Amino acid sequence: MTTTERPRLLARTAPTPGASRRALPPLIFTSLAIGAATFSALQSLLGPALPALQGDLGTTPAGIAWTMTAWLLAAAVATPIMGRVGDGIGKKRALLAVLAVVIVGSLVSASASTLPVMLAGRVLQGLGASVSPLAFGIIRDTFPARRVPSAIGAMAAVLAAGGGLGTVLAGPIIETTGWRGLFWIPAALLAVTTILVTTGVPASPRQGTARFDPLSAVLLATWLVALLLPLSEGPTWGWGSPATIGSFLLAAGAVLWWVRTEARSARPLIDLSTMRRPVVWRTIVVAALLGAAQFALLTYAPVLLQTDPSTGYGLGLSAGAAGLVMLPILVGMTLGGIVAGPATRYVTLPAQLAGGAALMASGSLAYALLHESLGPTLAAGGLFGLGLGLGFAAMTSIVVVNVPASQTGAATGAVQNARTIGGALGTAAFSALVAAATGGGDIPHEWAYTSGFLVLAAAGTLAILFAVATPRGDRTAKTP
Repeated sequence: MTTTERPRLLARTAPTPGASRRALPPLIFTSLAIGAATFSALQSLLGPALPALQGDLGTTPAGIAWTMTAWLLAAAVATPIMGRVGDGIGKKRALLAVLAVVIVGSLVSASASTLPVMLAGRVLQGLGASVSPLAFGIIRDTFPARRVPSAIGAMAAVLAAGGGLGTVLAGPIIETTGWRGLFWIPAALLAVTTILVTTGVPASPRQGTARFDPLSAVLLATWLVALLLPLSEGPTWGWGSPATIGSFLLAAGAVLWWVRTEARSARPLIDLSTMRRPVVWRTIVVAALLGAAQFALLTYAPVLLQTDPSTGYGLGLSAGAAGLVMLPILVGMTLGGIVAGPATRYVTLPAQLAGGAALMASGSLAYALLHESLGPTLAAGGLFGLGLGLGFAAMTSIVVVNVPASQTGAATGAVQNARTIGGALGTAAFSALVAAATGGGDIPHEWAYTSGFLVLAAAGTLAILFAVATPRGDRTAKTP
């Protein structure tokens, strides 16, 4: 070897700065997964504790319901904004900031003795909804291109499993530590996540700018809050009340003003030209439809299972047993997310999305027609969960590979917001059916549940049509 050849060889073989850290996708994924699973669990942990919270905080049922509403509103506003900020300042920096805020929020809620303090903590926790779009963006930035679909599918499975585990673990945690443990434990896990992200995740490149038109952010927050608030509070306010109708009108006006502002802005918060791409907007519609089915079924299936058979339907299960019956949904979601990535070698992403919607529609239909016995209910849950995991992973991958890197966080945040809005709509529709079927009593007629699950099956069927119509394109075709 000549002296002139040796420097060339060394130049080819010497690692570039940061290469050793980029070569550790498992460490990156583990760091992100712990935080994503913990935050996902925070969405579902609090439900079983609401009665205890109401007593300890000295509030009313309507007041304690705001612990869920405050989280939902904060999450909806923060998701697209922090996704865009992450694209501009670097997703790792944005993720660390979000984790710090959620830890503070968890500590505030854990120490709360009054409702206003609890709500302040829940708002801070809701800002953590941007963890998932930031995690997906980091995966895109740091993983080899051929591994991105599999990693996104696995992260989707983690997010799904986290939500399911929250439902299952809430009872034992409350019994062991009291309701405050529902906040102390996530705070500790998120602190561990912060350390892992700091040491194990490489710095993200800055793609674009974090600067955006402040008016766009204000208008986005306005129409999201004005839309989601009456969807959450409609049963209490009354669907025909001035507050409900006024909120919907405000949402309509604000969204039109927001679209006009974004279209004219030199620094839009969300690039509407990207959102107008058929592959993107159709995926967002599917996200809303599947979100409607997901949140409504997970809310009302346990209620149905706990209904006393003396009413003519229901299985009379305890709250703990009903949670266990929901486990097939959790298992199905996990499996669906895991297989989605490898399946892209053989099945296009739009086809996976359509398949996931079909499984969710089938599971909802089975819940509607076969909820009289335990076996079919377990099978229906497995089908529904498998479709949810497959569909969520596919829709995220479709958006990630079809938007510029500078829009990854904002676009995946838009998908998550579509699921949230769809979930609010689906739950509100199911709630309206249940309220209409109660007839002045405490127990609704069985037809309310049957009709509600049929509506969810229809939402899944409509999602199939949109998924099938989604352009495949080169990047949503089979992954090499």
